[in-house]
Parts: sequence; C-alpha cells; structure tokens
Amino acid sequence: MGNATCCSKDESSNTDLPEQKDAKPTAPETAVVEEAVAPQPRDGEFIIILDKTNGERLGMDVDHEDGRTLAVDAITGGLIEKWNMEHPEKALRPKDRIVEVNGLRGDVLQLVDECKKPKVLTIYVKRESPA
Repeated sequence: MGNATCCSKDESSNTDLPEQKDAKPTAPETAVVEEAVAPQPRDGEFIIILDKTNGERLGMDVDHEDGRTLAVDAITGGLIEKWNMEHPEKALRPKDRIVEVNGLRGDVLQLVDECKKPKVLTIYVKRESPA
C-alpha cells in the first residue's frame, strides 16, 4: 500500500499521508513488565544463593569491623557447608568478603539482619586472596 502511493504519478493517491501522521499506535499501551533476570556477578565477585526458608542456619563466623562487609572467619557447617560441597568452584572460604545480600550493600548491620531472615538469600562474595 505504501509503495504504490510513493511511486504513483497520480497525486490524488497521496491523500492518506496526513492521516498516517496522526494515526494512533495499533499496539495497546501497557506498562512494561520486566522479566525476572538471574543475578549477575560484578567485577571480582561471585554469587551464592541459599534457601533459608526452612530456618536452617547459615553456618559461618564473620567479622564486620569495616562496617561495610562481612569478612568470613570460619565455615561451621549449615547451608554454607552444603553449598561448598555442591559448588566447589564457588565455595565460600575464610577471608572471603560478603559484600551484598538481597540487594543490600554497604551497611554491615543490614547485611547481618538480612542473613538472619528465613528466606532465599542472594549473596555477592568478593574473594580477597587468590585460591
């Protein structure tokens, strides 16, 4: 339809052009819904996902003296030990730093509080020293 109009010698066939400019979009206007996207690690970080919904303990000792991150002192069993056995390439170990939990970053008290909740935890870890 559009090609015939632009190539036609009859100028009267161009009468539909102004209507096209004012035409409303044919697609219904709806809010954009973002699809769930798997978390992506940032530079030098890796991700651990743990399901605490059954109330099981994490099983780690941490130091939070820097006020921003949780430095892992020891693994003491629990979900972390299970994770480490199932994911040796992403095993949490002493001297690693937990830098984010469920989108919370930069406040050690928020990190600790989030780790205590009985929910799925998405944990970003920064490895301070090489393996």
